[in-house]
Amino acid sequence: IAKEALLLIYSIRCYHREPIYVICDNETEDYIKSRMVCCNVFFECSATKDNLQKIAKENKQAFSKLDITVHRLDCIYQKMRAIEYALENESNTLFLDSDIILVGKITETFHKKLVMSPHYWGAHKEYGIYNAGYLFCADKEFVPYWRDLYLNKSAFCEQEATNYFTEKYDI
Repeated sequence: IAKEALLLIYSIRCYHREPIYVICDNETEDYIKSRMVCCNVFFECSATKDNLQKIAKENKQAFSKLDITVHRLDCIYQKMRAIEYALENESNTLFLDSDIILVGKITETFHKKLVMSPHYWGAHKEYGIYNAGYLFCADKEFVPYWRDLYLNKSAFCEQEATNYFTEKYDI
């Protein structure tokens, strides 16, 4: 994932100068910083082994209800921390999973508190109709809402929880 994150950051910097907020571990931060100049890139190293174990332990019951064997649920939980971290410092954020690469400048202007992208791969209700790896957020209350859905209402990670976003947001 460190290599993916490096490519994502590089692709963002090809077109944009806005601040980038990254949640990772110390090794990933060192890897990225050793390969590029990280101007206006902020790292929070809260995806450490100890912290991920703590997240897994604190959410053991909720995680056991999810029918997942491929994804690390503790790491997915940190995805929401990335949005929260950005919103602690900015009025809005465009969250991108590390496996996304920009191939052009994003020129859209978003006029909603939450903007989602359709989930084209396996876009079935049980997997989530929106792509949880590409979303714009301008609401500090969004992260606790999504976390609650992920832990208490979702059957397929954070992705399936996106089905419920329209109950609270005009997307």
